[in-house]
Amino acid sequence: MKKIGVLFNEHKKDILHNTRILVKVLSKFSEVVFMESTEKIDLDKMKRPDIVVVLGGDGSVLRCVPVSVAWDVPVKGINFGKFGFLTRFDYERVLKDVKSFLKDIKISNRNLLKVKITDENGDYESECLNDVVIHKDMKYNVDTFDLKLNGFKLNSIPCDGIVVSTATGSTAYSLSLGGPIIFPDSSSYILNLLSPHTIAYTPLILSANDVIEINPDSNEKRLNFSLDGLPWKNAEKIEIKLSEKYFKLACPIEDSYPQIIYEKLLWCRRG
Repeated sequence: MKKIGVLFNEHKKDILHNTRILVKVLSKFSEVVFMESTEKIDLDKMKRPDIVVVLGGDGSVLRCVPVSVAWDVPVKGINFGKFGFLTRFDYERVLKDVKSFLKDIKISNRNLLKVKITDENGDYESECLNDVVIHKDMKYNVDTFDLKLNGFKLNSIPCDGIVVSTATGSTAYSLSLGGPIIFPDSSSYILNLLSPHTIAYTPLILSANDVIEINPDSNEKRLNFSLDGLPWKNAEKIEIKLSEKYFKLACPIEDSYPQIIYEKLLWCRRG
């Protein structure tokens, strides 16, 4: 790989020191075209790399979605977090064998959610890798949301919020709501409710052709929401479907998703 961009989570302890050491090693084999914090990404001021290396936790990889999508380049995460679902490389192992780190990888194409947001200024779109979370206004004990699936209008739903997750995000917020684990190469996504005021409910697994439309109840004019954990401006309407674009996650050549959920989530293990 001729050109490498390096991003890091500036809030991690000693991360700047570790990043500088890595850049020094990488520079012996490739051109490092930028080294920057994930909170200071400016595509207009950065030179396009062949791959982006990010040091941090899984949230740091989520911050790289605009970079990967805009430049259509893979992202390779070095784990300085806890779970390491998306940060699949170990820092010490990378330093010991940087040639393998640069060469022996595979690309996992991850589905993104395409989110169309309507507010008083018009329509605009964004992509996210994990989930869209729409939550109630704190002044209400229970909120209600108008929901359409493929144009079919359901009854107003009383609940604390709605979580729409990709297959990648199925091991995040959705999992804590009782949602299923979906293998990341599946072209499907999940609709889940936060504390629904009904027992006639179960999470839905939707296909690549399905479209969700969410509107506020008639008593409320705005939707409070976040994309991949980042809060956005309030919206009047949100439309969600699978994007035609993909997030390219670089993984070790030996990666196995069954092994990941077995080791990190203790799936199918006792005690």
